[in-house]
Amino acid sequence: MTITFSNNGAWKDISPALNVAGNRANIALIDKASPVKISAITTDSNSNSKIDRLDITFSEDIV
Repeated sequence: MTITFSNNGAWKDISPALNVAGNRANIALIDKASPVKISAITTDSNSNSKIDRLDITFSEDIV
């Protein structure tokens, strides 16, 4: 996931010499956080009281 911020010249840093990002019009950020589990659901599709399926949803795609 890439997040892009565009200030259109309206954002001014009072200390651009100390903040490298303060001199840029566009800043691209890259998400380096690991995916986290959002939910997990078990299913017994044939009513034999055994789990037949486990669906886990993560915060982003797992490749």
